[in-house]
Amino acid sequence: MKSVEPAVSGQGAIAHPAYLAHSDKFRPRAHKVNDRVWCAVGFGLSNVTLVLGDEGAILIDSGECNEEMAEAIESFGAALDRPVVAVICSHSHYISGTAEVLKRWPGPIRIYAHEDVGQVMADVGAEIGPAYMRRLKVQFGYDLPRSGPDSMPNLGLGPFMFREGVKTPGFVEPTDLVPAALTETRIAGLRVRLDGRYASDSRDTLIIDFPELETVVNNHVWPCLFNIYPLRGELYRDPLVMVHAIDEIRSAQPQYLVGVHGLPVIGGESVRACLNDYRDSIQYLWDQTVRGINAAMTPDELAATIELPPRLKSSPWVQPFYGETPYHVRAIHNGLFGWFGGDTATLHPVAPARRAQLLVDGLGGRDRVLAQAREAVGRDEHVWAAELCAHLLQLDPSDSAAAAMKASVLRHLAQRTTAANTRAFYLEEARRLEGGAAGQRVQPVRPVRPVVMRAEPGRFLRAIAARLDPARSAGTDLVLRLTLTGTGVAGGLHVIGGVGRFVAGDPALTAEPGRVDLGLTCDKDTWALLLAGRQTLAQALQAGKARMDTGEAPALLAFFDLFDNLSLR
Repeated sequence: MKSVEPAVSGQGAIAHPAYLAHSDKFRPRAHKVNDRVWCAVGFGLSNVTLVLGDEGAILIDSGECNEEMAEAIESFGAALDRPVVAVICSHSHYISGTAEVLKRWPGPIRIYAHEDVGQVMADVGAEIGPAYMRRLKVQFGYDLPRSGPDSMPNLGLGPFMFREGVKTPGFVEPTDLVPAALTETRIAGLRVRLDGRYASDSRDTLIIDFPELETVVNNHVWPCLFNIYPLRGELYRDPLVMVHAIDEIRSAQPQYLVGVHGLPVIGGESVRACLNDYRDSIQYLWDQTVRGINAAMTPDELAATIELPPRLKSSPWVQPFYGETPYHVRAIHNGLFGWFGGDTATLHPVAPARRAQLLVDGLGGRDRVLAQAREAVGRDEHVWAAELCAHLLQLDPSDSAAAAMKASVLRHLAQRTTAANTRAFYLEEARRLEGGAAGQRVQPVRPVRPVVMRAEPGRFLRAIAARLDPARSAGTDLVLRLTLTGTGVAGGLHVIGGVGRFVAGDPALTAEPGRVDLGLTCDKDTWALLLAGRQTLAQALQAGKARMDTGEAPALLAFFDLFDNLSLR
């Protein structure tokens, strides 16, 4: 079946017409939900919601930066006619503009967040931080142009992540941590039910219910099919938890449903239709994946055959404007049953390079494979053409003809998908291939200072063990002790024969063989600057911000050289 021909947006983006039309939902303005609730949409990837209480105003979420929050606040205009007394964080993704609130209303302001918010924010930048941040940038089109054919008309959940050159972080530590339970309290004179039991795309999610206003603010219902699996990579998102969460929202029988993303839903009938279709789409994907697993279907077979039934496929609430059904089906299989799909040929597959060689030889050699890729394009089998080119590039990353062909194919696919995530990944690779970057080794990014600062003292000492190069450290046997002033010993790291053993507490007491070879003392900010590469060890020592308790500085420099992109030089 022929794919839908693309259209062109006002900014010059060539894309699926339905995806382009989705941008209309994100025109920047404040929407009146009812006499007490307003929702600012379109100033970033997330919304900011205003709730007017008798004793002041409540703001829900604060966006990605202070500038974004300032624009959202201004959009409320005269509706914001009383001081803000509280900020409620729906989850950790969009709470980095709170400093703007405190600048405008000095307080006292209560900041409510789930009790796991700090841990979640620290985990993002820890062990898998390099891969997570790299792929997050791809998913949200950080490096794509802001106009022209390869630009992103929208990101599925909102118009953009950050405006060009605008990003002043403004995270403020919560004053009130909400347990992973149902908590009822009063804020600004309003009765509020904060439900921290149900994870969404983050395990620190709160459902915020204002019973007197018949309004629920949530992070479970989005303006598109829920992303059970994001292409950037993520922990397993349990669909049944999502179903239970939506059932809880349904049981509240709200007349007004306000999301962290997208337009508010107004009116009981519309809210019920939205909630019913949304929970049914998630339930269906889980049920049919389990049904297929029980029928001994492999993940590839499941992904190729499961799609939403006609009733849901045509529903306006669950269109694939962010991720796509095949990704979610694979994630459910892996989350429930692991990676093995039952085909024993996949237990010890041929190595990628050897597989590519065998396939290319079997198909007639390099020139014939490239010709078959062109033929596949003529048949509108662009995915197969991309795969053929991928085998050629596996054998020779400098094959410019294969790179050009694959880039052209990926751009064609990007222009015809409705899913923002898919489009961004296609275009990023197409542009990388055109830039001659096929086969380049990826350098892990360094930890981000604000994330290190928010983490528990020893968190990143444990995390850097995952960066240890086993070849460089094969003959090493050294124990490092880190002491943070004002905190005490943060822990130790024993590098021995290619393995990094994290030691909780003082390694002089607990590490084998019970010794410390290198001892570093500094404050937490200096530790964060060192890890982020914003200060060298020599600079920290010279400024009196760090000192060597045991061993010499050159030995510590050599120690950190054993890890990927963590030099202190």
